[in-house]
Amino acid sequence: MRLSRNRLLYGVALIVAATSSAYVLLITRSNGVGINGAIHYRTASVERRPFVAVVRASGSLQPISQVLVGSQVSGQVVEILVKPNDHVERDQVIARISSDQIGKRYQGLLAQLASARADVSLREARVELSAVQVERARSEVADREAKLRNAGLAEDIAGRQLARRRELSKTGAISVADLDSVTVQSRQAETTTASAEAQLATARIAVDAARQEHEIARRELVLATATVDIQQLKAEEAAVELEHTNIVAPVRGVILQRTVELGQTVAASFATPTLFTLAESLERMELHLVIDESAVKRVRRGQQVIFSVPAQPLRELKGTILAIRVAPQINQNVVSYTALVSVENPDGELFPGMTATARILTDEIPEALVVPNAGLRWRPPNAKPEERSTQTVYVLDRPDAPRPVPVEIGVSDGSVTTVLAGAIHAGDRVILGTGAANGGPRISLQ
Repeated sequence: MRLSRNRLLYGVALIVAATSSAYVLLITRSNGVGINGAIHYRTASVERRPFVAVVRASGSLQPISQVLVGSQVSGQVVEILVKPNDHVERDQVIARISSDQIGKRYQGLLAQLASARADVSLREARVELSAVQVERARSEVADREAKLRNAGLAEDIAGRQLARRRELSKTGAISVADLDSVTVQSRQAETTTASAEAQLATARIAVDAARQEHEIARRELVLATATVDIQQLKAEEAAVELEHTNIVAPVRGVILQRTVELGQTVAASFATPTLFTLAESLERMELHLVIDESAVKRVRRGQQVIFSVPAQPLRELKGTILAIRVAPQINQNVVSYTALVSVENPDGELFPGMTATARILTDEIPEALVVPNAGLRWRPPNAKPEERSTQTVYVLDRPDAPRPVPVEIGVSDGSVTTVLAGAIHAGDRVILGTGAANGGPRISLQ
């Protein structure tokens, strides 16, 4: 009985010992430490090779210019001359709006314009006639002034003769009859002068009246001329509206969409209704790429872009960065920017709206010294503070002696980073971490 109990205790002790050994071995291997206390490092070789850094982005293809073609007049659509995908030239008629009402109004305005022009001709004749009457009145004034001067002279002569005859009559040199005759002549001359003065005043009044009549006629002519101008403008506006019943393509391009049907009535009273969507020639297009804010400073005008579309996944297409829009796009607190890429489409295989995945070639170095990014991140547990705060890689010269090497780094493509300066050379093995190797290329277990 005692023997069986001892055997049981011995078996439990063996199980506990085995479990403890397995746990220690597992912990040791998971920390990169072998069972003999040695550390296993994962390393990779420093390489000197061509380097290309890319920024990956996605976006969609858009026409360079997209025009909404509308109607500036209201009416019923009586003719549609194009359909989607049709190529059109600039100023080509693509639809027509009923012109009956506008045409009638235009003809009425033309009649009113002709009437206004006839009225101007009549007013011009009246102005000319009133001008002649003014000249006649002025001539009459001049004639009356001359007659008044003659009457004045005659009155002066008659007065002097009367004075002499009166002196002679006092001496009895003339008879009373002769004196009476000269007196009568003097009074007649005075009457003639008074009459000439009255006639001159009347002639001057006639001149003022003629001038007023001429001024009235001239103002009426100005008003009639303004009426002609107004009617001319109205007729021209109606002519433009009549011309606008022909819907024309404003640019050379392709009809993308038609939003009107034959017989439909369009109303242009408050806003211009859209009838067609027209894109300029699709031989050249723009790819609008969404660039993350962390990468936007690496993207510049003139860089090459390689992209593909789902419709042709095996075909690599190329473009060139035209510009980066500075206006941010914010979606759920994620900030991005739009890069415009010029794309040639001579065969017309690319359509507006196609989505694309792209690689922007931001940095190309023919021969660069590169290290894996993991080597820049790894630090040993006993690393010094200055090694943790600077860019440092650890070169494994001997299995148990990692050597820290400060480096100055350049650009990265996401997996490797260029080295600009530092005591590191091609072929050196930098430490990526500890533990078992994953079997990846250029990684060995020391």
